[in-house]
Amino acid sequence: MRQLPRHPRHRAANGAVGPARGKIAGRATIAGRLPNNPVTMARWPEHPQAVVPGNAMPEQGVSTRDARDMSACL
Repeated sequence: MRQLPRHPRHRAANGAVGPARGKIAGRATIAGRLPNNPVTMARWPEHPQAVVPGNAMPEQGVSTRDARDMSACL
């Protein structure tokens, strides 16, 4: 697992959880059990607890548009 670069406003963040961004597109699944497709990839950051209840990723108030844009970058 590769550590993501730190943002200047978030120096205390580790960014040491999750796969390297550049390798997500090649994975068959996300969150260890969900099919890796555009619909699931957009739903995951928007409502992670609704997709996989009890997982380690908290709800963060990500909008539908932002979730779609984030998934497009991956």
